[in-house]
Amino acid sequence: IVRGFAQRKECGRAMECYEDMKRQHVKVGLVVFNTLIDACSRVGDMDGAARLFRDMMGADCMPDLITYSTLIKGYCVRGELDQALELFGLMRKKGIRPDAIVFNSLLDGCAKKQSLELCQQVVRAMEDAGVNPSNHSASILIKLYGRCRDLDAAFKVVDEMPRKYGFRPNAAVFTCLMSACIANGRLESAMDLRVRMIRAGEVPDEKTYSTLLRGALRSSSVESLCVLLRAALQE
Repeated sequence: IVRGFAQRKECGRAMECYEDMKRQHVKVGLVVFNTLIDACSRVGDMDGAARLFRDMMGADCMPDLITYSTLIKGYCVRGELDQALELFGLMRKKGIRPDAIVFNSLLDGCAKKQSLELCQQVVRAMEDAGVNPSNHSASILIKLYGRCRDLDAAFKVVDEMPRKYGFRPNAAVFTCLMSACIANGRLESAMDLRVRMIRAGEVPDEKTYSTLLRGALRSSSVESLCVLLRAALQE
């Protein structure tokens, strides 16, 4: 029942079930606690999620990776990076090894705060934990560098990170870099990236073309618009 309410984002009703369980002295297990924490996090009720976390500890129900991952992501989405980092430190003290989801949530939280130093620390922590950054990690970093107007660093992510960590940049990564170029007035660089991604074996998707077309329109570049429309129709 709790899971059903949680899936429908009816967090209030899920919590009512939990309170009923407590009144009837029904033991609440790890799966139910994680489901409730996820329900609260999905609707942005991190105060409720934190209360559930405290209840878990009080009931001698040990939080697992899913518990910490859900809470850390919820805090990062809300922009409450300090709480997310505090939980990250706690889980490591408890001997729970963070996975890629945890690290990418932290990267995203740091990026939203435009904290370059913290992002670099998270990447180093990933390496130390034996978790390789991925296309998702690269996309987060590119968006951050784009917002910070550091296109050289954004290009460096695409040029070096895939080779270092053994993955091939996908269409989403190239499109993020194109968007960063356009936002910084570098439409030509964004157009060159379309050619580069095709040569790398990645097919531009709908988002790629919509990003480039918006950039061309913003720059009033008729030539670029014609190139893009022809390419899109051919594909």
